[in-house]
Amino acid sequence: MTKAVTATLTGIALKQTGLTVDATLAQLLPQHPVIKAEPVKAAISLHQLLSMQAGFVWDEWTGDDLVKLWQQQEFVDYLLQKTNSGPGKSWAYNSALPNLVLDLLQHQLKQPLQPWAKQQLFDKLGFSQYRWDTQPNAVPEGAARLWLTPRDMLKLGVLYLQQGQWQGEQLLPVGWVQQMTSRHASSPAGDYGYYFWLRQQDGVSYYTAEGDGGQYIAVFPTLDMVLVLTQGNYLQWPVYKAQADAIIQQLILSSKPQPAGTTGG
Repeated sequence: MTKAVTATLTGIALKQTGLTVDATLAQLLPQHPVIKAEPVKAAISLHQLLSMQAGFVWDEWTGDDLVKLWQQQEFVDYLLQKTNSGPGKSWAYNSALPNLVLDLLQHQLKQPLQPWAKQQLFDKLGFSQYRWDTQPNAVPEGAARLWLTPRDMLKLGVLYLQQGQWQGEQLLPVGWVQQMTSRHASSPAGDYGYYFWLRQQDGVSYYTAEGDGGQYIAVFPTLDMVLVLTQGNYLQWPVYKAQADAIIQQLILSSKPQPAGTTGG
């Protein structure tokens, strides 16, 4: 779920800085020694970071990359020293990427990201209480460790459902929700946007912001509906995914309105 907030803030930052998702690390991080020395990594675009197609050799599920990442004092340095097979060639789930994205945004905005995010998004949505842990360099965590109440999760879902509008104000750039929730990559676990999962059940397409343990913001555009789920099944992706799918099937899809002139059987 935190990753989806990272993507959301990215849209706001792009509008304010004039950058686009085609900006590369050569533009965004030109002084980093790895970027200077390795053209393949310098060519990685923001689009590829947001869609998990940056090309780094990374095993989040069965390897120890994520554990080692949390042990680092510099998340960005740890990521950039990893072998890269070429951006845009394949999809690999990598929680270091959204951390890099927020680091890049802070550099481009030239101000601390926590208070900026509070002013630009959280306060405007009226978040009641939240906690957002930081990386060792004081940049907020881009992949995890943002704690929100279910009510505030719902506000985010309504913001997405309304294409970035909230109480008459366009908080997100026009078209950014569509861009975040369009298919940019396919994976064994499903189609992927900008840190959003694209799902379909019973002919209904929807998209989800999913957090470890089973924290879900599920948006159903054709049903004009948002569903928020919270679970405690941490580090058990198959379990919380199956439970979320079952709840969505039972609470939403089994009771969705039928087309005019049809009857249930």
